[in-house]
Amino acid sequence: MKDRTFGFLLTLPALALLGAVVLYPLVGSLSTSLFNQSLVLPGRSFAGLDNFKEVLQRNFWPVLEHTVVFTVGSTVVPVVIGFALALALNTKLRGRAVLRGLFLMPWVIPGVVVSFVWLWIFNANYGLLNGLLVQLHLVDEPIVWLG
Repeated sequence: MKDRTFGFLLTLPALALLGAVVLYPLVGSLSTSLFNQSLVLPGRSFAGLDNFKEVLQRNFWPVLEHTVVFTVGSTVVPVVIGFALALALNTKLRGRAVLRGLFLMPWVIPGVVVSFVWLWIFNANYGLLNGLLVQLHLVDEPIVWLG
């Protein structure tokens, strides 16, 4: 098998996934936009390009402006701020280790809390799961789940 053919065969799964995730919803949305359809009432009627004409005749440009501002504000601004903070914490700064630790807290705390909750649920002496199973008479004595 030629290298070119083999390379193409290796990219086929990725292209199929791309088609399933991107192209299928895009084509579905474009075809849906050509119909008048209610989410409450059954049925739909073909509208052609009238939906696009109606959108462009209304207040389309202010809505587009708000969408762009929201998109930039929720994607570009946090990335720039995060990158600037990462660069600042990578310089020789007094208290850099403490600041790094503080910035990692929102990332670490949820995992710690979840692990403690699961430890509580599966605890052999006073765990929620054992208490429920004993109350429902599914087990006679508590089970040591994590032992």
